[in-house]
Amino acid sequence: MKKGTITIGVVVIGLLAIIGWRWMQKDSTSAKMANAQKARALAPANVVIATAEPRIIHDRINVVGTVQSPYDVKISPKVTGVLDTVNVREGDHVSVGQVLASLDPSSLTGGVLAAKANLAQAKSKLAEAQITFDPSRVGVSATIDQQYAALESAQADDVQTLQTYRAQLAAAEAQVADSQSKVSSANAALVSSQAQLQSAEATYANAETVLARTTNLYKQAFVAAQDVDNAKTAALQAKSQVGVAKSQVAAAKAGVVSAKALLNVAQRQVTVTEATGKSNIAASHAKLTQAKAAYKVAVANKAQNPAYLQNVQALQAAVNAAQAQVNQAQALLGETQLVSPIQGTITERDLDPGAVAQPGTTVVAVQYLKWVYVTAYVPIEQSGDVYQGQVAEITIDGMPGKVFHGTLVHISPAADPTSRQFLVQVKLDNPGELLRPGMFGHVIIVAKQVNAAVAIPREALNVSADGTTETVTVVDSQNVAHVVKVSTGAQDAYGYQILSGLEPGDKVVTITYSPLKDGQKVNPSTSDQGNANSNSAKASQNPSPPQSAPPGGSQPVQTAASGKAKP
Repeated sequence: MKKGTITIGVVVIGLLAIIGWRWMQKDSTSAKMANAQKARALAPANVVIATAEPRIIHDRINVVGTVQSPYDVKISPKVTGVLDTVNVREGDHVSVGQVLASLDPSSLTGGVLAAKANLAQAKSKLAEAQITFDPSRVGVSATIDQQYAALESAQADDVQTLQTYRAQLAAAEAQVADSQSKVSSANAALVSSQAQLQSAEATYANAETVLARTTNLYKQAFVAAQDVDNAKTAALQAKSQVGVAKSQVAAAKAGVVSAKALLNVAQRQVTVTEATGKSNIAASHAKLTQAKAAYKVAVANKAQNPAYLQNVQALQAAVNAAQAQVNQAQALLGETQLVSPIQGTITERDLDPGAVAQPGTTVVAVQYLKWVYVTAYVPIEQSGDVYQGQVAEITIDGMPGKVFHGTLVHISPAADPTSRQFLVQVKLDNPGELLRPGMFGHVIIVAKQVNAAVAIPREALNVSADGTTETVTVVDSQNVAHVVKVSTGAQDAYGYQILSGLEPGDKVVTITYSPLKDGQKVNPSTSDQGNANSNSAKASQNPSPPQSAPPGGSQPVQTAASGKAKP
């Protein structure tokens, strides 16, 4: 018992000794860490600097454009019918007047035959009246009463036909107005979705820049791995938003196409309503004329010759009406052949033989591709820097390494009230038809060249959250940081022109590894990134346009933490 008690006591004493030693070690470590943290707080901040110096700034306009055909024709029938043949497929080249598809003419042929039968009957009645007139008809009073009732019926039918035509025409025109409103709404939605796509692409580009800078700083042990992970996550999220925005643009374009198709259907319906209504009115007038003539014949029993002539004229009017119906039926029969109105390439085939084609339903689409437009929108602030005849460079997404040159041929005279942007069109030759409608690309226009007396790298500029204040951090000869308010002018992919606030030779902070305060002591160094202004000054002598203008940084370790690209 005593031996066990002694052993337990020794173990307890040993454990207490170990716990006390551990506690003392922890206090010592905490004190050392506190002293080290205090020393770092008092040490000068490490920064990277660049020199403000003269440079030629190539002020460019870089916008996103869409390839469009100058002639885009949707071929659809004017009558409803079953497709008999479709002679072309996507990619086929067609000429003006070439038959692209045809409808089964059997139903319309029956209409022509029926109209011809009516015409033959009308001619037979006219001939019978001319050769079988009997001046001594009996029952003149009964005939007069009968023809008077027929005349009143014809007059009522004529009035009803005219009212029906006006009502149908008003309804068709109202449908056109409604479709035009839908087209306007769809175009507005497309513009909005394109603006959202541009914003999402800018956000994604900015996130990629942040990721690259954070990774570089992580390699230099200035930031933690978590910062790199956060930057990657932000880049993935921004990329996802670009995909969503592209889907919204595609949906908006589909909405525009659908709205335009509805508008075309409504406009064609107006045409059909007018043609049908006028034909019905002509037939109604002819019937009324015939009824009037018949009534006069019945009344004028004492003057059979004039009555005879009136009857003949009425029957002649019936013949003319029947002939008009034959002409209309033959015209509809001719619409079974769908021909190309332009020389171009088949870009869409929506229906196959056996399908029912209706007015307003696209069978095939023909687009002219020998040359194309690239349509883009220029911000209103830069509209004064573009003009017709200006040369532009275009790079197409999905065609890396290829640069196309075109001429600016059209500038919209008015800005879009929603986006505050002007539409411009660049004409491009397309001999190999490499450029296809719907492709996206970057349109780069060199607006002007500015000999900047003082220029700084883009990373050196700080812009306030509300965009009203621009500052840089200047390091003096005593290595003390000073926040200086500046005003900027022209800009390009490498930096900004400084109009006031700096002098040539001033040292400006491009990267800081901890937040700076005005008057704080710093430890400056010059790196390749810090000398970006000098490097860009050399590059600007023979510039090559970037794929997209780099946005202002939002990296927390740079002085431009709240910066943004100037418009």
